[in-house]
Amino acid sequence: MTDSLPAIAIGLEPHHNDMMNERPRLKTVSILNRSFAVDVLAEGFLIAVATLTAFYLGLASGQAGVASTMAFATLCLARLLHGFSSRSRESLFKIGIFTNLYLWAAMIIGYLLLMGVLHFRPLMDLFEVVPLTAGQYGLIYGLSIAPLVLVQAYKLLWMKRQPSH
Repeated sequence: MTDSLPAIAIGLEPHHNDMMNERPRLKTVSILNRSFAVDVLAEGFLIAVATLTAFYLGLASGQAGVASTMAFATLCLARLLHGFSSRSRESLFKIGIFTNLYLWAAMIIGYLLLMGVLHFRPLMDLFEVVPLTAGQYGLIYGLSIAPLVLVQAYKLLWMKRQPSH
């Protein structure tokens, strides 16, 4: 529900015109380098913080089921949105927000599946989720989008400081 469709959609990412101007990676340099590992850990940390915050805020209701449902929904939605950050090392504003319609379709399908789990009684029982209030959904949406906004702001500011090819 969180990774499969966005991963396929990212595999269908359109090429960018300046791709041939990029220097090839040396064969002695690993794809999984320090910079990539730091990015993965930082983005994972942001999603973890959002998820744990949702759980903590859900505990304020006095029901563990609300806390776990909020954490589950936040994690699923944040991972779906993370697909947008995974498209490129550059900001979405540079590569174009709507240049990969497959990713949008994957995100919408994933969101609809998540809403099915959160609202369709047989799936609610299977996933052991409980009904949430509108305010709790607002917190989930805000927390889920926060990692995307932070990562994109960093990319936007960081890429401006990088020397051009």
